[in-house]
Amino acid sequence: MRHTHWQDLATKVLPLVVSVITAYYSYKLNKAKSDRENAKDQFDRLNDEVEKMKRERDEYYEKTKKQDQQILKLKKDLLMQQSEARQREAENDN
Repeated sequence: MRHTHWQDLATKVLPLVVSVITAYYSYKLNKAKSDRENAKDQFDRLNDEVEKMKRERDEYYEKTKKQDQQILKLKKDLLMQQSEARQREAENDN
């Protein structure tokens, strides 16, 4: 039985076509995987930055809260001193 031209062509070209199709889909799958990994890495970096900024914000709020408490204490002390000074003046005036 003699091979025809089409059989020769099929045995030579078909494996090449299959290889090209396999390579193409392999490339597409690898690219999709790489894109997913890049997106995940970017998400993780942004999430870490958000967490860092939250910590910094919380530290800032805690610092300003302490400063506000100190300011209130100083105002209270000043009012007490002014009140005592007025009482002394009133006692000296009498």
